[in-house]
Amino acid sequence: MSSDAGLGRDAGPPLPRPDTEVVFDPATYTEGVPFDALARLRDAIPVAWIPEVAVLGWPEGPGFWLVLRHGDVESVLTRPKLFSSWLGATQIRDPATPQALGYVRRMMLNMDPPEHARLRRLLSRSFTPRAVARLEDRIRGHARAICDRCFKGSGGEADFAKDVAADLPLLTLADVLGVPEEDRWLLFDWSNRVIGYQDPDYASSAEFDPARGTPMAAEALAVRPAPGSEGRMPDPRTREGMPDLYAYAHLLAQEKRRRPGDDVMSILLAQSDENGGQVSVAEFENMFWLFAVAGNETLRNGLPGACIALIEHPQAQEELRADPTLMPSAVEEMLRWWTPVMTFRRTAANDCQIGGQLIRAGDKVVVSFTSANRDDKVFADPDRFDIRRHPNPHLVFGYGPHFCLGAHLARAQMSALFTELVARTSRISYAGRPAFLRSNFQRGVKRLPIAWTAAKLTKRVGVRAGPLVAVQRADRLDFAPVEPEVEQVDVLPDPVRVDRLGEHDVAALKVPAQHHLGRSLSRPAGDRRDRGIAQDVATPERRPGLDRDLVLGAEAAQFGLG
Repeated sequence: MSSDAGLGRDAGPPLPRPDTEVVFDPATYTEGVPFDALARLRDAIPVAWIPEVAVLGWPEGPGFWLVLRHGDVESVLTRPKLFSSWLGATQIRDPATPQALGYVRRMMLNMDPPEHARLRRLLSRSFTPRAVARLEDRIRGHARAICDRCFKGSGGEADFAKDVAADLPLLTLADVLGVPEEDRWLLFDWSNRVIGYQDPDYASSAEFDPARGTPMAAEALAVRPAPGSEGRMPDPRTREGMPDLYAYAHLLAQEKRRRPGDDVMSILLAQSDENGGQVSVAEFENMFWLFAVAGNETLRNGLPGACIALIEHPQAQEELRADPTLMPSAVEEMLRWWTPVMTFRRTAANDCQIGGQLIRAGDKVVVSFTSANRDDKVFADPDRFDIRRHPNPHLVFGYGPHFCLGAHLARAQMSALFTELVARTSRISYAGRPAFLRSNFQRGVKRLPIAWTAAKLTKRVGVRAGPLVAVQRADRLDFAPVEPEVEQVDVLPDPVRVDRLGEHDVAALKVPAQHHLGRSLSRPAGDRRDRGIAQDVATPERRPGLDRDLVLGAEAAQFGLG
């Protein structure tokens, strides 16, 4: 017997890797988050020392402390003087050179007070009530248009990550930044290159079609870097690695100063701080980077993550279809259950302790949002997906002075998209295996094949309309005059719900109260003789004390509108 054969016979199964190595290795996450390893570490010690082994062509690093428990994560994030964003920036890996560190320190994400507070105040004031209301309205319109495009007919298949989830944050960001819609896929490529630098599918992303872009886009693309001799793009966490993004931001700032619009970036450029100073070109460029990357990627991965949650918990789909008022709490649970941003770094400014563990000045301290959001000391049965979970103090948007400014818009986008999705479908399931991003930072979804079946809508509604009948169409409310005794019969070809109307829509309805005919007919699904939906209107006797005549929510469902 040869020695080789003997070695093969005696060799046992490979030794299991230590949990600290598993949670650090970006390749681990292509198969899913190692929740079991995180739970073992969290139960054993409040903070774990994680060696930074050389992976994916990146050299070995000094290692870092991983903060695993919810309360300790909150403590770190609320003490910026002790746990600094500025000292070493906020990515696990150290910037390659002092010059690279100096560059990223100019981003708001990597600032400490008081510099951080100045820019944050300017940006916060740019999200005026009028601007936010306009954005929310646009978000609802974008969500409807995306679902109109992707969910036609009686059913089908789609890549939810690319066909559905990718476009909504891009369209919203284009509205926030004042970027022309035809250039929005530049934002997709830039965020891929930055967030997906550990994944070869994303590191050199080039989905944008230059033929459809603006002259600004063409000028920016002229300085896009090319892969090196080893096929790798320059480090996207440096200015040299993203010259096309900065060129575009510079051109956009010039355009906004010449011709300001009603977008948030135009408002920001016109703002003055307490000393009369305005946002500089460099500050705007770095803020543009922050929005284009962080503002896109978190939700772009959060949306398919939420879809996975619903696919793997079909009962939750049914509950949301039956009771859309559960959507706000469902959104919070979708965010917690998926947790798109898994880690963020701080650097200890002085010697200190976390959970009794000594931390030395200069040590890297990395908070695990993924672990904190599954902490069983805070969340009962934390691995369970519960759309009624309350309270739900997840840390998806961070905590403390760096709490995400875009949290409200992210929630609005998730709510708008899934309100449309569950109303239009009777079933969502996997049509193939999802593909996950190779990253220990973003819980990314590269592909999510889904199969869907359209909602079975065969009911018709009869309404005695009186002088007017309120008809909700795809994008507006109409009021049609009719004869007093004419029965208005409408088909429900598309799942448009009465209860998605906002307060301003309801307040506008001053239709004379009429009586429901008390019967409904049926017609085959898909009959499209009338695209409208006749709204039953309530009598004062049936809705005492209510000066609006529209039946909403659960009551509307009784009349075939739900």
